Amino acid sequence: MTGPWWEQSGQPQDPQQPQPYGPPGASGPGQPYGPPQPDPYSQPQPAYNPPPAQPENPYPAPVPGATYPAVPPQPGMPTTGLPPQPGMPTAGIPAAGMPSGPNFMPPQQPFPGHGPQQPPAGPNKALIFGGLGAVALIGIVVLIIVMATSGGSSNKKKNEAKYSPDKITNSCELVDPSVLSKWAAKPEKTPEHTESKGGYGYSSFNCTAAYKTDTTGEYKSARMYLYVTMRKTEKDAKESYDRSKATSTGSTGTGQENGDVTGIGQAAYYHSKSNSSTSSSSGDYEVGVLDSNVTFTLHVYALADENEVTLADLKETAESQAKKVLEKLGG
Repeated sequence: MTGPWWEQSGQPQDPQQPQPYGPPGASGPGQPYGPPQPDPYSQPQPAYNPPPAQPENPYPAPVPGATYPAVPPQPGMPTTGLPPQPGMPTAGIPAAGMPSGPNFMPPQQPFPGHGPQQPPAGPNKALIFGGLGAVALIGIVVLIIVMATSGGSSNKKKNEAKYSPDKITNSCELVDPSVLSKWAAKPEKTPEHTESKGGYGYSSFNCTAAYKTDTTGEYKSARMYLYVTMRKTEKDAKESYDRSKATSTGSTGTGQENGDVTGIGQAAYYHSKSNSSTSSSSGDYEVGVLDSNVTFTLHVYALADENEVTLADLKETAESQAKKVLEKLGG
């Protein structure tokens, strides 16, 4: 029978002493299978310091805490930001005093800015300036409207057509031809009238009435002429009135008189002339009237026996008929 392996070697073995070799799985003290080896997981490991990352440019790595001048921009190239600030680490190189190790991520370099920014205007300032601008704009608009309205109203009132030709169908209805019977007995013919509406920018109305007395050895006559012009604006009517007045009152001579008339329309004038003899008397009285967009002239003429025609009678007849014309026109 074969004994233990140490007995076969010829040398006694002490099981309490560490042996250079032992069977696998030995659990007793001093029975290692081989020379003792240190446990790699129970020993402290040296700190892991990765090699510094190489910069992407050929320049040497910046020294922590050093100040570097800004790199001048290349011609034609825009400036992308500010140079690195003192104390800021460069990407890939931990700054002094910062921890390191396999799980440590160095702080990333912040994205370069675009130069110093102006602080934005606060919402209160924007609201204030916006409100002031709106108020100013509203004020200007209101002022324009007021000026346009007042000026427009004034111009409209000034140029407003007071009289319309639509209601006039017979010009001789504007006067009373029967007043001529004071100098002559009966109508010579039916009064004649014409109406022209809207032609050439104005309307015109005419009436002619005639009375006469024709007996053996006696002749008397009386006539009335009415000429009305209705313009679109007061300005045009005023111009027409001024021309008529200048023409009529420009005539002077023996037996003629000129002057202004009050109490009829906006303005009125008269022109008269008379002639008397030992056998007859005659006279003509013209009154010209302006009112708004209407101007007209009215003549009263009479021929009768000596001293039967006076300017006072002609004046009263003509002016009373002129007032009637304005009433019939709607003034």
